[in-house]
Amino acid sequence: MSDKRFTPDENLKKLGKQVRQLRKGRKWSQQKLSDISGLAVRTISRIERGVMNPSFEVLAALVDVLGISFDFLFASPDDQDTGLQEMIGLYRACPKQGQRLILASTRAMVYELINTDAESK
Repeated sequence: MSDKRFTPDENLKKLGKQVRQLRKGRKWSQQKLSDISGLAVRTISRIERGVMNPSFEVLAALVDVLGISFDFLFASPDDQDTGLQEMIGLYRACPKQGQRLILASTRAMVYELINTDAESK
């Protein structure tokens, strides 16, 4: 992450821009995000404009419905791993049994790749 320091107002604007981009990337209106998250449209609008400092509970609701991690909300565009965020979103969209299957499969693939890489050296 960069060492650039932001003022509170800049951080709120950065957060708002990130939420807006994530919402629009899913082709959701503020109303749809409101319906899914249970947050008021006015709250979403104020966050996106950078004029509201959302509570932890509000951020948790956004993270949950957008299928992202908390750090993704605050990462600069250079630090964002969109592939990882897509995987997180897909994982979260699955029922618990599906999540266990994804984790077991991913673990097996990673171990295989690590072993293959070690053997080729």
